[in-house]
Amino acid sequence: MSKQDNSYKVGMSVIGSIFFIFGFATTFIITLSAKVKDIFALSEFEAQMLNFAFFITYAFISIPIGLYIKKIGYKRAVIIGLLLMAAGGFLFYPSSSIPSFPLFLVSTFILAAGVVFLQTAANPYVTALGPESTASSRLNLTQALNSIATMVAPWIIAVFIFTGASEMLDAAGKAQTVQMPFVIMSVLIVIIALLI
Repeated sequence: MSKQDNSYKVGMSVIGSIFFIFGFATTFIITLSAKVKDIFALSEFEAQMLNFAFFITYAFISIPIGLYIKKIGYKRAVIIGLLLMAAGGFLFYPSSSIPSFPLFLVSTFILAAGVVFLQTAANPYVTALGPESTASSRLNLTQALNSIATMVAPWIIAVFIFTGASEMLDAAGKAQTVQMPFVIMSVLIVIIALLI
């Protein structure tokens, strides 16, 4: 019984961190778009392409992903989603180094594809982790972690990324301020994928 309890606790910890991660990533991108205009010297329309690149992913791939998840199962879908998010996160490093806004948009699309995988698979996975009678409680807990992430992401951007960004003169220096959070997030995501 204790082994089953441990498996349940580990499963809920991992899936809770996944809800936190995709909530963080979504809010991080939305908040980031306000600063991308300055980093890449874009018009307002061009800067909003970042949000567009993120959310258009839902329209293009959510139904195919849902069908694909039926074939591969929730656990594999969660792992694929995490690895896609990590790949997109790591791609922000070269896109910021160059700097290349089109590559930044591609990175965003790949990251968003991972988020779509996770959002499509995570809720049913939470339900399957334990008794059906307590499924709503588990979903409420994981959604609470998602909400906490939406509060944390803007704070991290404000404090750690853009505090000194306006003082940097060149575009490359400004763009590089986004690299470390994405790299750290991607490393953590890979670790979680390995744990699963």
